[in-house]
Amino acid sequence: MFFNNLVSEDECFYINCLASVTINGKELVRYDYDHFGNLLHRELADGEVQNYFYDLHDQLVKAEIFKKELVKHLAQLEKNDKYLHLENVKKQYVKELFMEIISRNTYYKIEDDILTIAFADSDKPNPDNYLILQREVDDLEYYYYEINSQQYSGVGGFKKVEIYSDKLVIYFQEKQKIYQNSIENLIITYISDKRLNEYIEYIFGESDCEVVVC
Repeated sequence: MFFNNLVSEDECFYINCLASVTINGKELVRYDYDHFGNLLHRELADGEVQNYFYDLHDQLVKAEIFKKELVKHLAQLEKNDKYLHLENVKKQYVKELFMEIISRNTYYKIEDDILTIAFADSDKPNPDNYLILQREVDDLEYYYYEINSQQYSGVGGFKKVEIYSDKLVIYFQEKQKIYQNSIENLIITYISDKRLNEYIEYIFGESDCEVVVC
């Protein structure tokens, strides 16, 4: 090979095709291939990344080249995608206001054919901030909510909810009293619980609230 005079045999690694190039103990290039031997990915020592795409006839149809800073930026976006989305909920517009509850006491139970889910920011009998969600097991259309007091309670009316592994984001409609008092979004953070998330989905059932599982 053309680099034989630069690279010793034990510094080259092969998996049908050249997988990497190392000089003086430093990896300069790394290659990845598909099972047909087509080059899919090449990563250079300076951080540049190249991706290649092929059609069904193994003909190259697209190539992407990303410089180091862009690669770092994209990797960070991918890693923190959900976090960034939640931050955008908070920061999208300066005029938007939101309430955030970090749940220290989370409860869910089905009793007397009623599903109840509750989040509270403390273990006190009367927590400062809480959310209660309820619905009858056999009624998929209507749900009840209460936020901090009966002043902010009602049947249905949420515009949209987003369910993450450990977060619930609620978007209120303009007609709701809490929205009229400048609270447009509610973000609940809790310990990740698969069953709880299933119950949260179930709460909204076939109501007119848009449900997005993230």
